[in-house]
Amino acid sequence: MGPPPPPATPPGAADDWTVLHSSHLTDRRRRFADGIDFLFVVPGKGVLVLELLGCRELTHGDGEWFYDDDPEPDPRGPFQHAAEAAHSLRERLVKQHRQYARIPFWSAVCFPLIDFAERSEEWHAWQVVDRRALRGQPLARLVEAALDQARALLIEQETEWFHPERHEPSRAQCATMVDVLRPDFELVEG
Repeated sequence: MGPPPPPATPPGAADDWTVLHSSHLTDRRRRFADGIDFLFVVPGKGVLVLELLGCRELTHGDGEWFYDDDPEPDPRGPFQHAAEAAHSLRERLVKQHRQYARIPFWSAVCFPLIDFAERSEEWHAWQVVDRRALRGQPLARLVEAALDQARALLIEQETEWFHPERHEPSRAQCATMVDVLRPDFELVEG
């Protein structure tokens, strides 16, 4: 007999989360537009950018990433793409609202079709969500674990701006952040 299955996510555990799909970021200063596959805004934990890489074959060599049979290399790679998106998003939000300056923004990459056990100084093992992890735990637990690890790293590094006892973002901060990122509106012909 193998180990017991992991406990299921308690009912309602992620009810107060907001998950945005396909968020589009523009950065006029750097003159690029980029997308965020999934953005998790989790009260008391932080914000996680999750890059989804649905390839069946992945090759990394000489600093370039190749997905499936696409001959075009990706020099940035999924981890750098997700990290840049998280930093750009944080920078933009903090510029508009200083209250977000103490909130952890982090990134992870999801490989739902393959097992990814590679190690590198370019990412932490807990920033990887692969097929094996998805089979073992609900995605909500994996996202929460990544944010918990990010918070632990900030504490370990004695990051000056981070105050874990404040349990930010608050629910109110999450609501205003989501409104800034994806506001509701209605336009009527005048």
